[in-house]
Amino acid sequence: MEVENAKEVNLEQKKKHKGKHDKPKPWDEDPNIDRWKIEKFDPSWNPDGLLEVSSFSTIFPRYREKYLQEAWPKVKSALKEYGIAAELNLIVTDCLGELVYCLGVLKLDLIKLLSRSVPAPQAVKILDDEMQCDIIKIGNLVRNKEWQWVLRVFEVMSGLQLNLKKSILFGINIPQQEVKTWADSIGCTVGNFPSNYLGLPLGATKNSSVIWEPVVQNFHSKLAGWKAATLSIAGRLVLIKSVLSSLPTYFLSLFKIPASILKSLNSIMSNFLWGGRNGNKKIHWVKWDDVCRSKNEGGLGVRNLICINRQLLGKWSWRFANERSSVWRNFICSKYNIDSSRLLFDSKISTQSSWLWRSVVNNHYKQDSFGSKFRSLCNFHVGNGKHVRFWQDSWAADFPFKIMFPRLFSLSTNKYGSGDGVYTVDSCVERCGSGSEDVHFWNKIFWRGLVPPRVEILVWQIVLHKIAVKTELVKRGVQGIEDELCPLCRMVEETSSHLFFSCSVAWSLWNKFLNFWRFSSVFPAEAKSFLLAWDELKSNSAIWTFIPGAVIWSIWKIRNFIVFEGGKLEQSELFFLTRVRLASWFLAKNKDVSITKDSLISDPSIGDSYSSYNFLKSSIIPWLPPPMGFFKVNVDAATSSDWKESGLGGLMRDQSGAILGSFQEPAGSGPPTLKELKAIQRGISFFASFQGRVKDRLIVESDCRVAVDWINNVDSCPIVYGFIVRDIVDSLRTFRGVVRWVARTANMDADGLAKAGIG
Repeated sequence: MEVENAKEVNLEQKKKHKGKHDKPKPWDEDPNIDRWKIEKFDPSWNPDGLLEVSSFSTIFPRYREKYLQEAWPKVKSALKEYGIAAELNLIVTDCLGELVYCLGVLKLDLIKLLSRSVPAPQAVKILDDEMQCDIIKIGNLVRNKEWQWVLRVFEVMSGLQLNLKKSILFGINIPQQEVKTWADSIGCTVGNFPSNYLGLPLGATKNSSVIWEPVVQNFHSKLAGWKAATLSIAGRLVLIKSVLSSLPTYFLSLFKIPASILKSLNSIMSNFLWGGRNGNKKIHWVKWDDVCRSKNEGGLGVRNLICINRQLLGKWSWRFANERSSVWRNFICSKYNIDSSRLLFDSKISTQSSWLWRSVVNNHYKQDSFGSKFRSLCNFHVGNGKHVRFWQDSWAADFPFKIMFPRLFSLSTNKYGSGDGVYTVDSCVERCGSGSEDVHFWNKIFWRGLVPPRVEILVWQIVLHKIAVKTELVKRGVQGIEDELCPLCRMVEETSSHLFFSCSVAWSLWNKFLNFWRFSSVFPAEAKSFLLAWDELKSNSAIWTFIPGAVIWSIWKIRNFIVFEGGKLEQSELFFLTRVRLASWFLAKNKDVSITKDSLISDPSIGDSYSSYNFLKSSIIPWLPPPMGFFKVNVDAATSSDWKESGLGGLMRDQSGAILGSFQEPAGSGPPTLKELKAIQRGISFFASFQGRVKDRLIVESDCRVAVDWINNVDSCPIVYGFIVRDIVDSLRTFRGVVRWVARTANMDADGLAKAGIG
C-alpha cells in the first residue's frame, strides 16, 4: 500500500511540475543534504575492498550532464590510483516512467547508490526526483582488487617482491584489447607469443629455428669478424671457448639442437678461428671435427656442440634413476604410464608424447658411438636391492635378465619384484670421447703450457701437416704461387717437415742448441717423431723442453718476413732472437729463477741449475715394497751423451724390502729408449734365474714411460722396436708378470747400478 500511495503522489507531482528543472527543489533547504558535493574517496570507506561492479548505473539530474563530462577525466584519474577503471556513458531517459518505479528497480538503484558511498538522504532524494535525469553507466571494470590480492599472496608465499614495471601480462584466448586494458590497470606491459621466460622459449613451434635464434645472434655478436682481425689465433681460440662456456646450458639440456642450427654455429666458429670476416672466407687448415677433439686426442679442446647437447640431455637419464622422489619424475611416470619402481625409462614411447621427452629418450637409446658408450657407463649399484628389479634392470650385464634368460623369466613367479654417483658433463666428455693412443704425446709432451698459446697452436698445425706452406697452398688451389722452393735454403720444395726440421738453415739452428749440451744426434724429419726424440734426449732439464717452441716460432717468423716483406736471412740474428725468446719464455714460466736473462741468452744450458734446485724442492716419491705374493725388479739404463756407451742395472727385492740380487753390465752403443727396453728384458731374465727358488709373481718397474707404454700397448710401438717389445710381452706372460712406470726418485738404486755399468 505504501508503494501504491507513493506512486499516486508521484503521479500528481508529475502533473504539477511537468518536468521543469528550473523551479525550486525540495532538498535545496534540507540541511542533511550536501548539495552534490562529493568528498574525495578514501580507502578506509571500503575496508573489505570492492571487487567488481559491472555495468553499474547511477541516476543524476540532467542539469549535471555538462559538469560530469568536464569533471570525468579527473574522476577517472583519481579512480585509477585505487585500481578502478571506469567509463562514462550518458543515456537520456525519463526517470518517471512506469517501469522505473517498480519495487525491484527502486531497491536495486538504491543499493547501487549506497554502494557508491552516496549518503542515504541524498540517494532517496535522487530516486524521488520527478525531473528528467541522466543515467551514468560505469562498465568494463577490471578486477584490480582481485589481481592485487593474488599478487600480494604470491609475494608473501615466495618472499619475492614483484616489479610490475618489468612484468608482462599474456592473454590466452582473450581479445588483445581486453588484455591491454588489464595490463594498463595493473601497471605492466602486454606480452605476445612466442616469447622467452627464464631464457627458454614460450609459444614457439617445437624445436624451430625461432627457438635457437637468440643463440645464433649471441654467436654472431660475440664472434664478430672485426674481432678476428685484432686477435691472434690463440686469442680467437680463447674467445670461442668463452662463448661456448656462456651458452645457456639449461637451454641445451632441454632441446635437441637442429642440424641446420648446428651447421650454422659451427660455421660461425670455424670462420672466426681461421680469420674469416665480412663474407671473406679463409682456408680452414684443420677439419672442425679435429679441432673439437680434446687436447689429449690431438685437437684444440673446443667443445663439440652436438656432444655438449647430448651430454646435457643424458643427465636426465641419470636424474631419472637417482631423483626417485622428485615431483618431475613422478609427473613423467604418471603421464607416460612408467612404473615408478623402474630405474630407467623404456625405449618405446608414444607418438603423442611430448617432443621434449622424446628428445631425452631418443638421446639415451640412439644406436651410435655416443649412445653405446653412454649406456655402457650407466651401471647400477645393487646395494640392498631395494630399488633394483631383478629381471627388468641391467644390473649384472649389458642386458636385462629377462632378455638373456627368457625361459627362466617365463617360469618366474615374481617377474616384477623389485648406489651414490654424481653426473658431470666433464666426466661424460672424458669417458665418451673417441679415445687416442697418443695421449702421452699430446698431454705430457705437447700441451705443457711452456710457450705462448699461439706457438702451441702453430706446432699443433705442424704435427698435423696443416699449415700454410707453399705445397699445401698449391694443393688447395691457391693461385699466384709460382715459386714453391723453401725461402730459407732455396733448394727444396717448401713442406712443413722440410721447413722446420730438414732444411739446412733450420737444422743448423737446431744443432747450435745441441752444442750447448755437447750433443751430436740425428733426428727424424717428421714433426711428431722429432719432438718425441728431442724429449727423450735430455731428461731432468727444465729449459730443454722450451727449445722446440722457440726454434719453430723463430723459423716461422723469419720465413714470413722473407716471403711477405722481402727480408733477408741473417742466421746469426736468427740464432740470437731464438735465444732471446727462449730466455724470455723460460723466465716468465719460472718466476723464482735467480738466473739473469743475459746469462741465459749467452748460455741456455745454465737453466739446468734451476732444474736441480726444483728437483730438490719437489716432493720425493720413495720406493715401495711389492704386495704379498710378488717380487719387484727395478731396472734402468744409462747412456753417454754420444750414445756410444751405455750400461744396464737392476735389483730384485721381496715384500720386506730385502735385496735378493742385483746386476750391472755394459750394453754398448745405441739410443736411450732401446737401452731401456734392453734393461727390462735383462730384468726379466734375471728373475728367471731365481725361478727354481721362488714361486711368487713378478713386477718390473722402469722410469722410462715410453718403453712401458709400448710394452702395455704393442700396437703403439714403432716397427724397429717391435721384435724386442713382443719378446718382453711373451716373457711377462710366461712368468705372470707386469711392467709399471715409476718415478725416477723411486728408481735411484737401479739408476746408480746402470751408470756403474757403463764402466
